[in-house]
Amino acid sequence: MVFTPSNPNSSSRGSVLASVLVTTCAVLVLAGCGKKESPSPSAAGAVQASRAVLDATTSRQQIEAGALEAACSLEVVIELPSEKRYDASSAVYTIPRDLTVKLIGFGTNKTAGTELGSFVTLLASVSAVYGVAGQTQLERPDVAAFFKAPGMVKAGYQVDVDLKGVPPGDYAVYLKPTKGGTCPTHHTVRIQ
Repeated sequence: MVFTPSNPNSSSRGSVLASVLVTTCAVLVLAGCGKKESPSPSAAGAVQASRAVLDATTSRQQIEAGALEAACSLEVVIELPSEKRYDASSAVYTIPRDLTVKLIGFGTNKTAGTELGSFVTLLASVSAVYGVAGQTQLERPDVAAFFKAPGMVKAGYQVDVDLKGVPPGDYAVYLKPTKGGTCPTHHTVRIQ
């Protein structure tokens, strides 16, 4: 699925993103319920991941202007199906091009004291924005304890994303909940 608005300057940006989010959420499968272990691949060894799609209607400047009172983080990037873990150096995950990866972290709405819920993971470079749907539903009692907010106990997420076709570059990672605004993770995925 690719964003192809009839008029990139129209006010339908939100509805286009929302319809993509709803459609993609129907396909996205999250695993774990708080377990740190990886989901098992199917018997054929295939990985089910959503492809990151170009959002031609959103710029990085728009994303940064819509920041929420939220706390979000990208804590782990793991290559699929090999399970190779990429560590962040100065909040940057450097990975080879055309991988399928699992992005793991947490997303909260600090004002409401709850998890973020449904969101789109945005990978934003200076020239392009790519998105894939996600959902906070993995147990993170550590996050709930840190923020002293029991409503954040399921703030964890795992998004399996196919990055094939995403050009090399640095992509700041944001979570954009369905209720609007954006939540910076303060991490970057560098695709080489």
